[in-house]
This record gives sequence, C-alpha cells and structure tokens, in this order.
Amino acid sequence: MKFNISSKEFFSVVSKLQGVIDKKTAIPLLSNLLLCTEDQSIIITGTDLGIGIKIECMADIIDQGKVTVSARKLNDILKEIPEGNLSFEAASNNWVHISCQNSRFKLASLSAENYPVVTDFSTEKKYMLNPGLFREMTYKTEYAISHETNRLVFTGIQFMKVNGQLKMTATDGHRLAIIKRPFEEEMADFELIIPKKTCREILNLIDEGEDKLLFSWTESKVMFQCGKTQLVSNLIEGKYPNMEKAIPKIDDKVLVFNRTAIISAIKRVSVFADTVSWGIRFDLNKDRLTVSSSDPEIGEAQEELEVSYDGPSFTVGFNSHYLLEILSVLHCEDVTMKFTDATSSALIVDPDDKEYVCLIMPMRI
Repeated sequence: MKFNISSKEFFSVVSKLQGVIDKKTAIPLLSNLLLCTEDQSIIITGTDLGIGIKIECMADIIDQGKVTVSARKLNDILKEIPEGNLSFEAASNNWVHISCQNSRFKLASLSAENYPVVTDFSTEKKYMLNPGLFREMTYKTEYAISHETNRLVFTGIQFMKVNGQLKMTATDGHRLAIIKRPFEEEMADFELIIPKKTCREILNLIDEGEDKLLFSWTESKVMFQCGKTQLVSNLIEGKYPNMEKAIPKIDDKVLVFNRTAIISAIKRVSVFADTVSWGIRFDLNKDRLTVSSSDPEIGEAQEELEVSYDGPSFTVGFNSHYLLEILSVLHCEDVTMKFTDATSSALIVDPDDKEYVCLIMPMRI
C-alpha cells in the first residue's frame, strides 16, 4: 500500500476520528485506524464497536492495499509535521513509513484482516435532514443527557418524528430539555434513543458548509452521512417516558433577566460555591435578584441584578454548572424563568422560541 496526500488534509481527517477511539480499550486493534485504498481515494475508519466513523478523502494512490495504525500516534505525527506533500507506505513487515519534506517516521502497524466491520447502510433507504437544524436540536439538548447508567435510556437523546415534527428530549433527573421543529419531508414516524457519545461525534462531524445530512436507521443502528463522512452507531434499547408530562403550568412567579448579565454574575459568584454541589442562591424581590454563594472555609460572594419580577419574595438554590449549561445554549437577549416554589422544578423559556423548553431542579442551600 502506498499513496501521496496533502499532510494538512490528512491531519484534518485523522483528527476528526480521535473522538471515536476508545483510549482504555484492551483490544489493540480498537486503538488503531483502518486505512483502505479505493480507486483514487482513501477510506479511513475508526470504531469502538459502539460507533464507527468512515471518512473518504482523495489521494494519489500508487499501490492499493489496507493497513491499521495507531490513531493517537498518527495524529501526533500529523499535528507536528510541516504542511506539504506526504508519502505513506505500508511495507510487508508490519511497518509503515511516513515522510514529509525533511521528516521521516517509521510506525508499527497491525494486520487489517481482523479489523471490526462497520455496518454498511448502502442498501437502506436514506432520508435528508437539514444539518443546521439537526446541529441546533442536538446542541440544545445533549447537555441534559444523564451520565448515570442505572437508567440506560436517559444516557441518550430521544430523537423522534411525530405529528409532522422532529423532536429531541434529554434528561438527567436534574434537568430536562425538549425541542421541536417542523418537518415536512416524507418520512415514516420513528423513535430512537441515540447515545451521548454518538451525539457528541455528530456535532463534531457536521461541517458548517454542508447543506444536507443523510439519515437512516434499522432496529438496532442509526446512520448519519455528511459529505464524505459516515457515522454508524448502535442505538440504546428501551422506551423513553413521555417527559412533557413533567412540564409544570406556572404563572405566579415569573422572572425575566438579561442572559449575558446573569451568566457573568453566576460565573463570578460561583467562585465561592461548594466544589461538590456548586450551589448558588437566588433571592428574589420586586425587580431585584441577588445571586450569592458561600463556603465557610473560603469566603462568600454576592451580586445584585436589576430584573423584571413582580411575584412574592422567596429564595431558591441551583447548581451553578447546570444553570450555566442551560443558559449557554440560548441565544436570546432576555430569558424567562418561571417558579412554583423553592422545591419544585423551574421552567426556563426562550421568549423567541416557544418550541424549546428547559426544566431545572432546585437544590437545598
């Protein structure tokens, strides 16, 4: 196997595949990327058995073949070498020779024969999604995916089509995010649970300039294709509950604040928050919000903000990290926050987007 390729383009592809590689795997092949020539291009594959990503890039193919090499080492090499024409040659003695300008490298390889096969979706019907729309929906929900594995369905995003809409839902028990968008493409209704790692990789792989995202699924797997990149992932088995039932009907305690101002205040005040709970305190009075935190061993901080609030005075606590993650995905100037009491979930609303809602559970301070 031998080919020549732009070192910059090669690095661009290899770096995109680093996220899918399992750094702690006990299977040596899963630490490697599979490089396979096809006509005048190379298909580079990485997988952790749960997700597989294949990226095709053009190259000057001299000898056809396939080989696997360490994903991390290849990335480290490409990151440091100068831009220029790169020569890649796999010898028959399980060594790969890489050269670019005055740099020469010799890298061990493993046989490609036993590399895991990434499911081929060529026979499945593919549907078209707007990549910008899918990116927005994923970005605005994936922060709420649970890290706990005791309820496996919550370790992914519920992605579904129903009643002419695309809908995504995610919750970790502390936060809930639901977003809906109209969808007019002819496509059967579906309901999938996409793992958290897959969601992160999709966000990394969707290029800003792409105008279409192909999408397909089977009973156990899902496929996304953007340009020359294809991602295939296992789905999470199980039934996601109807989380819309958890959205409270609140009208009596309505707070409106400037998003940028409160993000800055929370960041400053949370310097003195407990580093386990990261708790901060909201004290609400008429048109005034006081944000504060304290640690008996370190100190305390508080900041007052002018807001719109005409309800009864009360105090509520929140995990500052959870709250900042919600506020960071919004793009509106002013945010509406609605409360029932200090122990019930608070509703966060973007006034310009009625089809996106977030809930956050308060905490004891």
